[in-house]
Amino acid sequence: RVWSAYNGVEMYQIPLKAPGTAVAFSNDDQTLITGDAEGHLDLWDISGLTSPIGYTEMSKLALISKFTPTGNQLILSDPNQVWALNQPNITQLAGSLPVSPIFDPPRGNIQDIVVSPDSQSIAVATDGGEYYIQNLQTRSFERVIPSGGSEASALAFTPDGLLLITGSNDGTLETWDVKTGEGSAGK
Repeated sequence: RVWSAYNGVEMYQIPLKAPGTAVAFSNDDQTLITGDAEGHLDLWDISGLTSPIGYTEMSKLALISKFTPTGNQLILSDPNQVWALNQPNITQLAGSLPVSPIFDPPRGNIQDIVVSPDSQSIAVATDGGEYYIQNLQTRSFERVIPSGGSEASALAFTPDGLLLITGSNDGTLETWDVKTGEGSAGK
């Protein structure tokens, strides 16, 4: 279900195939991506939520879905792999969505993904105790950051994209310089 953030009124009921596990709105608020516990990913036009306009199937639970800030990519994840949909106009897609794998973490399962403000990189947190920063264009690693042995659980880029804030299950928050990898910890 989708509710208005302004008045709390239910706006839409979306017919998912299984319990919902991931959701994201496009930057223009016209397109919605939903994922479910059986790996179904559906792309919806907000003006008519009776049936999806696009779809794809993942082999596992659809864990995370995010539109890039520029709106030309959609980042998707199951627990073991990150996928991307690269299209100049995602909102015009229909039918089977052409997603491709872009990242397999060397250690652990994916816990969180964040896209840099310039849409050039993603950062991935894993329960294997590491954070990865990967360039979306070249698919190369820009940085691997250890979480100090604790399970990496959350992350965010600062609005200027220069710093990455990471959180671990032991309660530690750290700030990392994206270019140098230098960091500072705090609880």
